[in-house]
Amino acid sequence: MAIEITPKKEVEVPTWATLFLVICLIGVLVFLGSYFYFSFSIKNINQKIAQKDELLKETAQEIELKKEVFKKEEKINSFSDLILNHKNISNIFTFLEKTTHPKIVFSNFSFNSSNNEIILQAKAENFIILGQEILNLKKENLLTKITLSGVSLNPEGKVDFSLHLFLNPQIYK
Repeated sequence: MAIEITPKKEVEVPTWATLFLVICLIGVLVFLGSYFYFSFSIKNINQKIAQKDELLKETAQEIELKKEVFKKEEKINSFSDLILNHKNISNIFTFLEKTTHPKIVFSNFSFNSSNNEIILQAKAENFIILGQEILNLKKENLLTKITLSGVSLNPEGKVDFSLHLFLNPQIYK
């Protein structure tokens, strides 16, 4: 007896199922490709952001340094203004030493820098010496105005007086 094998009919896969399988495979490949593409793009963007952050940190430090430099510059400029506008008051004493008669004694000295005025209380041996002192002061071009006031004889026979001297600003130079 012989065994006969009847061939089985092959099952046909419907075309719509094949088409669906192909579309699903393409979808999976597109999804995987997109995943790797976006993953790579995100890494690149993160690196660029890190670089930009580094630059921003450097510029923030530069801004802080500039602020410090400007503060120092402001201090230097204000100090320069002080030095340039400084009045050398000691020149007044040199001037008085040079112009004062040897027989005159000052008892009070007052100086007002805003209007360049010196107020002196003094004693002279006599009126002649007082006159010589006024003449000496008038010769000086460093004075703009001289005012003599409060002239009187004291019990010792000496002359008490007050002098108001208005200085030329050139005296400070």
